[in-house]
Amino acid sequence: MTRGNGRAAAVIALVVAVSGGVTGCALQSGSCRDPIALETSEDRLDAAVLVVDADVRATGRTVAVDGSYRLLTATVTDEVKGRAPSRALDVFSPSDQCTTNGQPVEYLEGDVLARNGRYRLYLTEERRGLWRLVVPGAAEPLEPVASSEPVASSGPVASSGSLESPGTDVPLGG
Repeated sequence: MTRGNGRAAAVIALVVAVSGGVTGCALQSGSCRDPIALETSEDRLDAAVLVVDADVRATGRTVAVDGSYRLLTATVTDEVKGRAPSRALDVFSPSDQCTTNGQPVEYLEGDVLARNGRYRLYLTEERRGLWRLVVPGAAEPLEPVASSEPVASSGPVASSGSLESPGTDVPLGG
């Protein structure tokens, strides 16, 4: 092989390696939400569509929204702003990190709803029947968390418009 052919082979190998890497990236998508600083309760109250006091519990399921999030049930005990569409809301806590579809999300400073308990939740509707904190961390504990039991993090990922748990498909409505 001449020197020119070796160089051409190296360039071809590099192109194949780079295009293979780009193709691998194209199979997964993700997002990075721009952080909005809502430092005070008043700021969060203004930004939220719905503010409730609720008992928050793990469901053992996940929901796919630009990543795999733990799905929680918030049983509303008081409405502070807006009107809850039902007593039990499906809720997730958005990540403060970039996310990748199908992959579990991560939290830089931990998930504010990592433990079951009573919280004031500052919410916005992600899609019909699914609520999220208006910004990462937009929840306030209402009492010391009595249980050290973390919120469950297992369960299959829901796909576009449905929530799944082993053997059960629960539609979001619509």
